[in-house]
Amino acid sequence: MRLGPPGDYLLPLPDGVEHVPDVPIGRGGTQTLHAEIVRLRVRPAAPSPVVIWLHGGGWAEGNRRRMFERVFHLAAAGYVCVAAEYRLSGVAPFPAQLLDVQCVIRWIRAHATELGVDPLRVGLWGASAGAHLAALSALRPDRGYDGDEYEEPHTYVQAVVDFFGPTDLLTAGEFEGGVVSRFEHRSANSFEGRLLGGDLKEYFPAAHKASPLNWVGPGAPPFLIMHGAKDDVVPVSQSRRLHEKLLAAGVDSTLVVIPEGTHGTAEWEPVSLSAPKAFFDRVLKG
Repeated sequence: MRLGPPGDYLLPLPDGVEHVPDVPIGRGGTQTLHAEIVRLRVRPAAPSPVVIWLHGGGWAEGNRRRMFERVFHLAAAGYVCVAAEYRLSGVAPFPAQLLDVQCVIRWIRAHATELGVDPLRVGLWGASAGAHLAALSALRPDRGYDGDEYEEPHTYVQAVVDFFGPTDLLTAGEFEGGVVSRFEHRSANSFEGRLLGGDLKEYFPAAHKASPLNWVGPGAPPFLIMHGAKDDVVPVSQSRRLHEKLLAAGVDSTLVVIPEGTHGTAEWEPVSLSAPKAFFDRVLKG
């Protein structure tokens, strides 16, 4: 899916930063996958850390340029940023999306010298469905859907920023504190059902495997998790539970709950840009 000219950005492209569009990175099934690269025009002498952006849209909508402007300030600070394409649920059911995220990580490592990046300083940043894929990929690197191992190069990452992502698909419809869900979450026509290929009652094992919460363990990379307390699409409890389980496993995890935030309404506030940058600077640059 080629997107054509970039058009207007929601945030301005900073001076000294270039956007390289429509870069082929591999194949997902019969589909060629592409990425957008945003980086300094003048390459630093030393290899740069890299951050991969994964868009939201319920795994069913959107494209790699959706909200990718969030990474522009990281590119201005010397990161190489890659907004990655993954197959949507209408094209292929899970685990296609996970495999496509693993594909871009592998592609970056295979082309690290050409890209000018450090293959051991890779971060993932996703929103909503993209955050689910970022967390899941980080927590089960080099494992296929049925436990088979992938070929080299490996797909371990060193940092994750999770913006209001689902972490347990089986409880994604359980809201608290008077919040009423904007969508239903268990039928075959729900976002979760379309991702897995059917009603969650019938696809319980698949939903369990596709839930990041079930893959938390020691050795996971550091996480920054941000969520709105009034989110009516993904319950804030999804992020709280992930954070608590990461801490219990001895993993570096930070949770930021935006008191008045709903599903993404606080995304352009300063904290939603400054907090991820400070986190990536600490983990990938420090």
